[in-house]
Amino acid sequence: MNEQDAQVAELKNLLQETLNSLAPFCRDTSLPPNILARYQPGVIFREPTFCDASYKIAGFCAPHRYLCLDGGCQGRASHGVLSASWLH
Repeated sequence: MNEQDAQVAELKNLLQETLNSLAPFCRDTSLPPNILARYQPGVIFREPTFCDASYKIAGFCAPHRYLCLDGGCQGRASHGVLSASWLH
């Protein structure tokens, strides 16, 4: 295995380890054009923020949908905002 192949293998392993620890959620929203331009298919970025997202993927609620991958998401019920039964 040459050096480039070793680097590719290491990168694949790191991606696999990272993605295995994340859970998918989706967010439907309506974004103005200047903000929407930041969210292009295939772009991965980190934006630590509070946002509402759901693991229940159904019909669209707004014109734009994006995928959130999160390893530490907490439901609102864990903060006493909603009853846990609402989340199921």
